[in-house]
Amino acid sequence: MTARRLGLLVVAVVSLTVALSAATAGGNYSTTDRSATVAVASEETAYLGLETQVVRASSPERNDSNATAATRLTVRLENRFGDGTHLDAVVTAGGQDERVRLRPDEAATVSFPGARCGQRVRVHATTPAGSLFVETVRDVPCPPTSETRRRR
Repeated sequence: MTARRLGLLVVAVVSLTVALSAATAGGNYSTTDRSATVAVASEETAYLGLETQVVRASSPERNDSNATAATRLTVRLENRFGDGTHLDAVVTAGGQDERVRLRPDEAATVSFPGARCGQRVRVHATTPAGSLFVETVRDVPCPPTSETRRRR
């Protein structure tokens, strides 16, 4: 094989490679519109049940009307996915994180001593594979003081 034929063969192979690359690179992409419906569910029908309860650390006999008095916060989570979906949840309150793994139809309670009224409780739950997640944020409610109880 002469040098001229070898040069022509190299040019032909490079030209063919460039032509095939250009032809296939532009045509392999497609777009699909996917829609999702997002709605806020009632507490009774939500896939992740969430209940919070606070207990004031001071006694009602002291007539402590401080709205930011220390409280103990309990958060009860319930996995209402009945189709075998497990959830890994992180509950955050007052800078503290508690991790919970919930099997289908299982509930668990975590506690945060020293939580303050008005702080936020954040719950982020996801499947172990990360295929779906549920997230919610709530304010820590203040329990009634002895003063508000007398007004009722």
